[in-house]
Amino acid sequence: IQTESLLYGLSGFMKDLHFKDKYIADLKESRRILKEIFMEESMDRSEWNFFRLRPANFPSIRIAYASALLYEIAYNNLFSAIVRIFEEGNNITKELMGKFNEIKISAYWQNHYNFGKSSKSVTRTIGKERIKDIITNVILPVINYYSVIFEKENLKKRVDYFFRKEKQKSGSNEITRIMEKQLDVKVNSISDEQGLLHLHNFYCIKGKCNECDIGKIVFANEEVHEPLKIILY
Repeated sequence: IQTESLLYGLSGFMKDLHFKDKYIADLKESRRILKEIFMEESMDRSEWNFFRLRPANFPSIRIAYASALLYEIAYNNLFSAIVRIFEEGNNITKELMGKFNEIKISAYWQNHYNFGKSSKSVTRTIGKERIKDIITNVILPVINYYSVIFEKENLKKRVDYFFRKEKQKSGSNEITRIMEKQLDVKVNSISDEQGLLHLHNFYCIKGKCNECDIGKIVFANEEVHEPLKIILY
């Protein structure tokens, strides 16, 4: 309840929440107590996208999973288990996926997709692709930082190897599909995908072609006076 009230509060889902049931009442009470401890700034619920998503991918379900993940880290030594997988695992991908599939969302969200809206179907966890996203965007950076801070050289090498060698599907999202087409490259690994996303977010859409090694080659012709964005929407 505490982790869920914190995350749903921060995400803006608890503003003007009028549904009445025991779970929501407990959530509001926990939120009231936590607000006296954390002076945080919350998001607006309208910032979350539900359009064209399957219910299992709703932000409300993902937040429920994030809450369960935080709970496992805080109370059941999940972080230590993840570190051991990187240090000792023979098949890091399989072992990580197994560990994250064990994490179950709370009972309320197993038969709800949104507040006050029950469903006959049961959802106990999130999808495989969402788990891969968490491993790529959360677990890898955190474990890498941990290895640097505590000078665990072998752990850092294994994380780096996983990042560069773990296979990733080509065109796994809209941005990488466009970048692959524009640059005539193909994503083969997590590092390839993250590299294209970095180029897109920090150079292409900001028009910083003259600061990008690829852009310098593309626009090397002196007749091009004004750099163009590689990605055009």
